[in-house]
Amino acid sequence: MKLMIAMSVSLTAGLIMFVMSLCQLGFIVSYMSDSFISGYIAAASVLVSHPLTVCVRFYARNTQEINTFTHHST
Repeated sequence: MKLMIAMSVSLTAGLIMFVMSLCQLGFIVSYMSDSFISGYIAAASVLVSHPLTVCVRFYARNTQEINTFTHHST
């Protein structure tokens, strides 16, 4: 269910951005401050990188347990 929600939100955001580009609404960005844009980009990078680090930690922990199990069984 969470995956479907994430996919639909991503698709909706992409469609909105596509329509905005067709209407040439890029001039709106000139009214946004540099600190706002850099903060938005930083927050997006944190939201993207956090799940990746959780997956890497989970994989590393499980790989270590598997290696420990195989080394003790021989």
